[in-house]
Amino acid sequence: MIDRILSTIAPHICSVCSEYGAVLCGSCKYDIENEDFGRCIWCLRPTASMHLCTSCLGKTSVRGAWVVGERTTGLKQVLNDYKFESRREAARSLAALLDSAIPSLPEDTVVTWVPTSPSHIRARGFDHAALLARKLARIRRFSARRLLTRHHSLSQHELSRSAREEAAQQAFGLDGRSTIPPSVLLVDDILTTGATMRACSGLLSAAGADVYVAVIARQPLDE
Repeated sequence: MIDRILSTIAPHICSVCSEYGAVLCGSCKYDIENEDFGRCIWCLRPTASMHLCTSCLGKTSVRGAWVVGERTTGLKQVLNDYKFESRREAARSLAALLDSAIPSLPEDTVVTWVPTSPSHIRARGFDHAALLARKLARIRRFSARRLLTRHHSLSQHELSRSAREEAAQQAFGLDGRSTIPPSVLLVDDILTTGATMRACSGLLSAAGADVYVAVIARQPLDE
């Protein structure tokens, strides 16, 4: 409600085209939604089934995977404004993009998120992953719960692919305060090698959940 009142007094500006009225205007949202990713979220091979090829489906613990698009142009700008310029209001637009990319899921699905490092939460003033997950859960009328914890805050930006895999396996654990539900949608903003998502989804799957994953953008490691 507060955001709606403030948007009347000081209208939002579209992160992509700078038009007044919304963080992501209808035209730019349409352009992003209609750029079909058409590849596997893990290996980037072309696929027409979800965003998960047959080969990777057999190698991972997830039941389904979806991504809005490549981290370029408009989608990249909205994400950058959200994460690095603390435009919290962008969470609603990003959640709507995720919602449009994900098909129907079991009614008892619980939305959770990849834990953000405490240093990043302090720097941004909010937990961008948790906020995104909660906005998506509200759209889908699912519950949102913290199911994972983060053991350390080691940055993966400068690590090789193999080093990322090893670091991710050590970085996360289950939150002992939460019972793992039978169906989980695991949300994150950006996927590069997939090491973090594989580690987190593996923990949830080993605990008995059917795990689905969804990310806003896929970014190749060399970018």
